[in-house]
Amino acid sequence: GAKAIWIRLGRRDPWRRNASLALALLVCSACQGGEAETFRRGMEAMQKGDFAEAFCHWRPLAEQGHTDAEYHLGWFYANGHGLRVDMDKAVYWWTRAAEQGHADSQYALAIAYNNGEGLPPDPEKAVHWLLAAAHQGNDDAQAILREKLAAGAPEVQPLIPRLADEPWVGESAIVVVETANVR
Repeated sequence: GAKAIWIRLGRRDPWRRNASLALALLVCSACQGGEAETFRRGMEAMQKGDFAEAFCHWRPLAEQGHTDAEYHLGWFYANGHGLRVDMDKAVYWWTRAAEQGHADSQYALAIAYNNGEGLPPDPEKAVHWLLAAAHQGNDDAQAILREKLAAGAPEVQPLIPRLADEPWVGESAIVVVETANVR
C-alpha cells in the first residue's frame, strides 16, 4: 500500500521547495509499484469486471507509450467496456501501439480496416497490418493472409513474391488459367 511521507518544504528557498516536492512525488510514485505493477492491477480489475478501475490504471500508462495499455484501451473503446463505444479512439490507441510493434494491436487494426469498423474499409492497410502481425507470429494474421492468397484477393497480389519465402505461408496455391498441363 501507499505510505504517507511528510516532507517539510522550505518557505524561503523556492529551489528547495521545488526539489522537496519533486522528491515527494518520486517517493509516492515508487510506492505505487511502477509500470508492471500498475498494469497488473489494471488486468486484475478488468478480470473482475471493474472496467473503470482498469481504465484508471491503464490510461496514464498508455499516455506514456505502454503498448499493452494502449492495446487494452483500444478494446475498451471498441467494445464499450465501461465507456461509450468510440471506434475513433479505439483506432487511435491501437495505432499508437501498432506503430511501436505491438502484434495484437497490429492485428486489431487489420481487422478494423478489413471490416470497415470505425473507419472506411481499406484492404491495402488491412494487409499492411496483417503482414506486420504475421511477421511477429500472430497465427490469426497468418491464417487470414493465407486465405486471401488462396482466394486471389487483389490486395495481396503485389506481395506474392515477398510472401513466397515466408515459412508460414505453406506450399499450397491456386492457379487460375484457361488450360493447365499438370504432371
